[in-house]
Amino acid sequence: MTHTPLSTRAFWICAIITVVSAVVSAAFSVAALIGVARQDQYAMYAASRSIALLLATLACIGARSRRGVMALALTMGLVQGFDALIGLVGHSPMKTYGPLALSVVGLASLVALYRDAGAHTGPASPVNRRGG
Repeated sequence: MTHTPLSTRAFWICAIITVVSAVVSAAFSVAALIGVARQDQYAMYAASRSIALLLATLACIGARSRRGVMALALTMGLVQGFDALIGLVGHSPMKTYGPLALSVVGLASLVALYRDAGAHTGPASPVNRRGG
């Protein structure tokens, strides 16, 4: 596999959207800890996972890891999508539309990055053919 420069626009757009999504997720979970859920173990678990996802996202961006950013973009897209579903079930428009928008934009940027990566790397397993 050949390595290409990771300064492509698709990489940075996906990376920025993914880190914004991770920051929003971490901020809301930490806010729950500071608020009424200070002693709630479930809020603590949610915060630990959200903070870990944020740190992993920052590490992958720092390492310029295209695959890492792609994996975390998928993860954050799913997290935000499930958050939107929770907001829908709870009949809360603000907790539905915000996460839904982040999920759609994040997954769209992932698709763009995936297509861009495919354009640079070619087929995953090239076949050797001999003339004849």
